[in-house]
Parts: sequence; structure tokens; C-alpha cells
Amino acid sequence: MAQNPLTQYFRQPKVFIALPSRGAYNSPTAFSGDVNHLPVFGMTGMDEIIAKTPDALLTGESTVKIITSCCPAITNPWELTTIDLDTVLTAIRIATYGNELDVDNVCDKCGTHAEYTFNLSNFVEYYANVKYDNKIVLGDLTINLKPLNYRQSSDFAQSNFQLQQRLRQINELESEEERSKLLANIYEDLAKLQNEIFIAGIDSISTRESTVTEHGFIREWVENADSKYIADIRTKVNTNQETWRSPDQTVECETCGNKTSLVISLDQADFFVGA
Repeated sequence: MAQNPLTQYFRQPKVFIALPSRGAYNSPTAFSGDVNHLPVFGMTGMDEIIAKTPDALLTGESTVKIITSCCPAITNPWELTTIDLDTVLTAIRIATYGNELDVDNVCDKCGTHAEYTFNLSNFVEYYANVKYDNKIVLGDLTINLKPLNYRQSSDFAQSNFQLQQRLRQINELESEEERSKLLANIYEDLAKLQNEIFIAGIDSISTRESTVTEHGFIREWVENADSKYIADIRTKVNTNQETWRSPDQTVECETCGNKTSLVISLDQADFFVGA
């Protein structure tokens, strides 16, 4: 077959990034090449269509397909850790639409509508300098944490979404007794989901005598541990989540001078839709 004369006009890498994790916590099959110098391409027209497919966004399939297309060195996006995900998505956004992100905001004091522009490279730089704190010391126990991979994060998010949907449906019931019974079941399911997230996020538990990595043993400990241990784990997990969340941006209303802290979402569901 003759070589396509248009090959020279195919898209080329526009951004090169280092994974914030430097490959730690990722499965060996998650990527190939140098994790400190991964090429990132802009999205194709098909990628943009995929990015606007609601069902695929909810399941995470669209994000996986876009990463596969734009970051070929990431061979299995499902196994990519969540601490690397925002950097990858931001780099794809930069490679596709440019370095600036415009965000609309209505002042909550005077109602003035304004548009603010943010430099996305600052977000990439922020994640490059954040550290993941993976260790908790609880008496004789040392809990070694690990970030969830994208598959786990997506599955847990879907489970939580379904539970929240059930909660909304309960409010439509007329029977107070039936509402109370169903609410108790949902709160129990939410507690179980939280436990599953904790278990998935524990890499190992070390005692004075040994280090436990068996998933079943870790699960048994979480289900039977003193509540104060679980509270300490929850605090550490929440702290890591806040640290790895995109930093809020403070803007000032030109009309009244009111300052507002904007949450810049890097979630794929609203990050890619529209340049």
C-alpha cells in the first residue's frame, strides 16, 4: 500500500509532561516510555464527539478513550492513578485548545457577570510540586496508603451516584415509615462504600513483627478496627484529596470589589466540553 502523502500533516505532540507520581503506585502496564517526559497530542474531531457523550462520561469510558488517543504512552488509562489524572487531562486540554481557560462567574454580591482567564500551565506546575503523603502511624501500626486508580475511582463514583439517586427518590415517598426504613438501608450502603474506599486505598499495614499486604486481611482489620483508627485514616484520606484537588482561584469583581474563590473543576464531564 502506498504511503499516505498526508502523513506529514497528522497531529504531533504539543505538550510533554511528567507524571506527578513519577510512576509510583501505577501498575507497570499503565504506561510505557519515560514517565518524566510523556508526549501529549491534541484531541481529534472524534475525541471531541466522545467527550460530549453523557453515558460514556458517567462510566469513565470517554475519558479512557481520550487519554488513549492523546497520550499513547499511557497504555492502560484505567490503571492510571488519580493523582496523575488531572495533570494528564489538563495537558490534553492545553494541547487541544491552548493554555488559557475562560471561566464565567456571577458576583454573589452585586450580580455582575464576568469572565476570568486562567493559565492552565499553573495547574500542571502545582501538581508537579505536590507530595502524596502515604503513611499513617497509629501506635504499633503503620498504615501505608496508595491512591486509587481510575478504574476504582470511576466505579466508586458510579456507586455513590446511584446511592444519591436513591436518596432523591426517597424524598418523593409519602409514607414516613417507608422513608425511614429505606434511608437506614441507604446510609448503611454508604457506610459500606466508604469502607470499600478505605480498603482499596490501603497498600499495606506494618506491625512490629510483619507487614501485611493480603487484601483479605486488610479488609478484616478495617471491618473490626477501633473507630478512632478509621477516623484517623479518614482524616488522612480527606487531607490528601484536598491537597490533590485543583487549587481554588480568587477573583475580584470589577464592579463592587467583592472577592470570590472559584473552584476550577478539572473533571472530564465539564472540562472538555467546549473550548
